[in-house]
Amino acid sequence: CQPPHPRRRKFPPVPRPQPLEESRVPPDTVMASFEDVDLDAEAATDTDWLERNYRLLALGAGVAVLVVAIAATGWFVWSRLNESTPPPLPEPTNEVSE
Repeated sequence: CQPPHPRRRKFPPVPRPQPLEESRVPPDTVMASFEDVDLDAEAATDTDWLERNYRLLALGAGVAVLVVAIAATGWFVWSRLNESTPPPLPEPTNEVSE
């Protein structure tokens, strides 16, 4: 067995970040200042939240229904079992019956 090549690396080299002038996004559109952001306009255009997250909401509703059903079934069975408890056993006596 030969030792591995000395230049071999386990991970690929990390690419160096490009300078901002060479990037595809113009520098003035990278980040808007806080005063330029109109929160009311963004809230008005963000009406698709329900459409984007309906799967997550449906999953949460399904889990909630399942938990409620299991809890109700367990409570029902437990209450039925406690209703029909047998009478307590008589106290044991040490007297020998002849």
